[in-house]
Amino acid sequence: MHTSLITLRPLRPDDSDALFRWINDRDTVVFNAPFDPVARADHDRWFAAVRMDPSVRIFAIEERA
Repeated sequence: MHTSLITLRPLRPDDSDALFRWINDRDTVVFNAPFDPVARADHDRWFAAVRMDPSVRIFAIEERA
């Protein structure tokens, strides 16, 4: 799905690094949940699981150039 300004798309493998940085950024997380740093291995397992689970829908919002 897209508009002239953004694209809404499924997660791709190259999104993992940004999500890992965000989940470990206290200033980003504290507004949504208690902050608890996440180890890389735990993040990688979560990321693989959500991408493979047909009942989970997580999308990336990408600014169009």
